[in-house]
Amino acid sequence: MTTPRAPLPERLLPLLDAIARTGSLARAVSHCDISYRAGWSLLHDSRRKLGVDLVQLQRGRGATLTPAGA
Repeated sequence: MTTPRAPLPERLLPLLDAIARTGSLARAVSHCDISYRAGWSLLHDSRRKLGVDLVQLQRGRGATLTPAGA
């Protein structure tokens, strides 16, 4: 018997969509009306749970979705 997995946070998919459209975590969290810290935490927790990065963040270059994030 497999253990059921917890669903992804409700705010994660809108955040990923906003990152894809804006190319920036800062602009994406503003668009989603959440704090930068909350957005960062969503991405970090999702990476820990899923075992893959959903977003590639580069200082000064913005943010892009990884294939897993797309």
